[in-house]
Amino acid sequence: MPRTTEVRVRRILKVKPNAVEEAALTEAIETANILVSRLCVASGKYDETVAADVLILEQIERYLAAHFFCVFKPRVTSEKAGQVSVTYAMNRQRDDIGLGMTSYGQQVKVLDVSGTLKAADAAQSAESATSITSLASEIP
Repeated sequence: MPRTTEVRVRRILKVKPNAVEEAALTEAIETANILVSRLCVASGKYDETVAADVLILEQIERYLAAHFFCVFKPRVTSEKAGQVSVTYAMNRQRDDIGLGMTSYGQQVKVLDVSGTLKAADAAQSAESATSITSLASEIP
């Protein structure tokens, strides 16, 4: 059962509910819940019988869900009419492919004082970079 709610995630995302976003948000919360349970709680660094840990786990899950929502459904943060320009709430200019892609993912790294998600993110980023590098080296 998720620790956070759609209302709490929507509050930090500042999005109004509609059918498409509702489904994407539900999926993002479920995914965040699985990762927080399997990584943070399973690490043994959080105790779900301690109120402070319960609160921080909910916040980690909330911001992680917001991160996933933005990755799969990027939000427009600015628009321009002349010479058409759109800016999304993602840090695409950086080579970061993990939690650093969104401000919500960056907040997850701060909130998870155990460092579990940050370490998993770093490992995944390194693995992806290695895979991309090895694929590039195979191109004649």
